Amino acid sequence: MVHIADTAPFSATTAALWQALFTPAVLADIIPGCRELSQTSPADYAGEIVLGIAAVAGRYTVDVHVDEAQKPTFTRLSGTVAGPTGTITGQATIILEEVSREQTNFTYEGQATVSGALGHMSPRFIEGVATTLIQQGLRRLDKRLASEPTSTP
Repeated sequence: MVHIADTAPFSATTAALWQALFTPAVLADIIPGCRELSQTSPADYAGEIVLGIAAVAGRYTVDVHVDEAQKPTFTRLSGTVAGPTGTITGQATIILEEVSREQTNFTYEGQATVSGALGHMSPRFIEGVATTLIQQGLRRLDKRLASEPTSTP
């Protein structure tokens, strides 16, 4: 079992961050190695990620389902990542907490089960790779949101 959790500050409103999290074009742009991402139903997303990290290099299909969404502060997701070195099946929760008008904390926690050749690797290695990829994506998203003009409702 793999476990990841962290909190990242964003220079954006909770509403702007929430909208970005559910916009496939934005997500495809900020997810490291993402080649495509589309919304296949109101609660489902599918895509493809290509990783060049030695032990986990390859092309992976990604399927994500939104199990629960309480706009604009909470969502619970489940999904599968499958590729040449194995499959990762897991769940994650995301909590958005407004700190100030233009500051939001993004807190995530996830658990996953790893199978195939990936399952023989150290869980710490997999957690490290996952954490690095998530942090890269969150930094890209923060930069993107900070560069977009703010709109008032």
